Amino acid sequence: MSCDITSNGFTPTAGYVVGPSGEQLTEVDGSGTWLHTNVYAGGKLIGTYDGNVSAPSLHFHFDDPLGTRRAQTNASGTLEATYQSLPFGDGLNEVPVTGYNGEDPTENHFTGKERDTESGNDYFGARYYASSMGRFLSPDWTSKSSDPVPYAKLSNPQSLNLYAYAGNSPIVMVDLDGHAGCTVEGIAECGSTPPSSEVATRDLSESEQITQGLYNNTLTATRVPVHDYGYFRKWELSGKSAKGGWIVQQINLFDTKSGNPIELKDQSGKHDMGTAYWEAWHVSKGSKYTDFLNSSPWDDGMRGSHGTTVEASARFYEGLELPNTFKLGNVPEADYLKSTYTDPRLSTDNATAAVPLTVHFQ
Repeated sequence: MSCDITSNGFTPTAGYVVGPSGEQLTEVDGSGTWLHTNVYAGGKLIGTYDGNVSAPSLHFHFDDPLGTRRAQTNASGTLEATYQSLPFGDGLNEVPVTGYNGEDPTENHFTGKERDTESGNDYFGARYYASSMGRFLSPDWTSKSSDPVPYAKLSNPQSLNLYAYAGNSPIVMVDLDGHAGCTVEGIAECGSTPPSSEVATRDLSESEQITQGLYNNTLTATRVPVHDYGYFRKWELSGKSAKGGWIVQQINLFDTKSGNPIELKDQSGKHDMGTAYWEAWHVSKGSKYTDFLNSSPWDDGMRGSHGTTVEASARFYEGLELPNTFKLGNVPEADYLKSTYTDPRLSTDNATAAVPLTVHFQ
């Protein structure tokens, strides 16, 4: 179909200027008359210049922790209106202050997303969301054809529903781009823009080897003690990363014969630290390799009575600032990598598909 309005019979009713992440900056009507311009700072909508012909004015927006507008003032700080809605964004109600004309300067409300005036649906970037149902109108998707349940975590059954909004927890979680929810506390780690096509299509490959006896001479500079078993990892991205980031791998240990989880000990060997840990490799800007290779010693005390089974999963997170719970030498099994016993709960918005690994030590 032709986009030429002189021949296709359509009459435009609105036009938009959008920002680099698809956010609406300016709206004009079908004749090109300016309606309003949104002002963003730090990825958040903070104000709107409206196009009221008689008295154009600036309005400031004040949000709740989830990013939903709850109050609005004029440029002088005088309250103009408050806004109410239910947890999933439905039931939106404006309560204007006496003397305010009640005009809503912008369509952005629920978690800061633009609400379509014709359908009442909210635009989340990757897809549209219907607050009336508390569901997205299309299933979640990814450009990785090998990922049948994108952005899901098997440990969280709610994430397996491809239509659900933020794990059905709209009071404590928020979806920033239509792909995956994150907690309010983790918004900074989730990022504020949809994953770039560069990251979405990049793969993470791995080379895992079990070496017996002495370590390869190339690793002598790390001064790793000699053990009977070594665990040597080498990671590589399928393309260079413009922003750099971290490869984070979760590791769980099990007794091979019984299948029971192996309880991890801290550096002193006296305190139980759970059955999983996370270790991280840094990838510099413009590189597709980690900054160094690593070999982890596995001492007899960490192997199960009938051998150890390692279940692991790793992803590359582009642009990630590693949480401060990761520390050098924090987990003995992680050797000289930054590691933690605390689940970092990283958002997969800007991450590759997971690379699984199973290794058996005898």
